[in-house]
Amino acid sequence: MDLEFYKSIIRSAPFGYAYHKMITNRDGLALDYLFVEVNDYFASLFSIPASQIEGKTAMELIPGIKNDRFNWISFYAEISKTGGSEIFEQYSMDLGRWFKIYAYSKEPGYFTTIFLDITADKKFEISLSNSEAKYRQMVESSPDVIWTMDLSGKYIYVSPSVYNLRGYTAKENMEHTLDETLTPSSVETAKMLFKEVARLIATGKEEGPRRVVLEQYCKDRTTVLTEIHITLVYDSCGNFKNILGVTRKLEK
Repeated sequence: MDLEFYKSIIRSAPFGYAYHKMITNRDGLALDYLFVEVNDYFASLFSIPASQIEGKTAMELIPGIKNDRFNWISFYAEISKTGGSEIFEQYSMDLGRWFKIYAYSKEPGYFTTIFLDITADKKFEISLSNSEAKYRQMVESSPDVIWTMDLSGKYIYVSPSVYNLRGYTAKENMEHTLDETLTPSSVETAKMLFKEVARLIATGKEEGPRRVVLEQYCKDRTTVLTEIHITLVYDSCGNFKNILGVTRKLEK
């Protein structure tokens, strides 16, 4: 294969490519960098042909780069000086986009960047994080105790409101066994319920929420009667994930 063949691949690749030359002063301090060669993907970010980018400096092409919170010039100067390489994610204020970048240098004073626009992924990640925070706040501020448990009876999650119900913190509650949590008669009721749940899972049956009344120990060794609504949670493939429970105090 000849050089033109490989150049044609890079030129039309579905990722950004740019080859740069650092611009320094007499003392070697990096002032800017020059775009020596870029591919069509890179040029599409600016909606101009690659030929109109090549030969321009970063400050000419991206005037806001000097005000960006990330010091691109200094970062790339270090790579071109040491001959190192870095893979990182960074937001460009001027372009308003997130990029995943692989930067490396094989020749002092020059460096190459290969990158992907990951803006859509980042927006989804941020949206998911915001949604998670919203629902976490709703769960943790609920006066009812919300919890999840595996089939062995081990807690996976317990909401903080368990402290108001039993006097134990969520962390303390999660370390308790059924025998430490429930009175003897309620332990038997819970074990029968687990057997029924295991049967339903084994047969592939999905039923609505179940209600059970259980008596639980409090930290001061008194007991509290509780009403518990239990739902079996399955993933998108129909596989059992956990038991979801909502517990509230039942007035005697």
